[in-house]
Amino acid sequence: MELLLTSNMDMAISDLSTTLHKAKSITKAVGRPVFDGKDENEVVAKLQYAFSIGAQVKEACNLADISTNSFYRYCKKYPEFRNKIDRLQTTLILLARKNVANAIFAGDLKTSCWYLERKCSQEFLLRYIS
Repeated sequence: MELLLTSNMDMAISDLSTTLHKAKSITKAVGRPVFDGKDENEVVAKLQYAFSIGAQVKEACNLADISTNSFYRYCKKYPEFRNKIDRLQTTLILLARKNVANAIFAGDLKTSCWYLERKCSQEFLLRYIS
């Protein structure tokens, strides 16, 4: 009887030890730190700025001083960040379109011709005859 009680007690202690070990491993940070330990908020701000001025991934990562692999890991971990980057990348294009449209609305003939040459090239492209 005493042997059975001792073995049950040993099993209970072993189970408790295993459970505590698993709990500790869950709270422990696993893997590589985000952006190799750099301040996440600072890196994200630099990336957002770079993409808002038309930078490519390699250029943005250079500005933020991170590897492209770190950038792609972060995007995989936070898909909403990737969506924001996609929106930021279109900002400069939209501003340029707005400027062209404003110039045309203001009556700028040169900008109007430039726009038509690019958008309706079959009809308005200047052809040089040799």
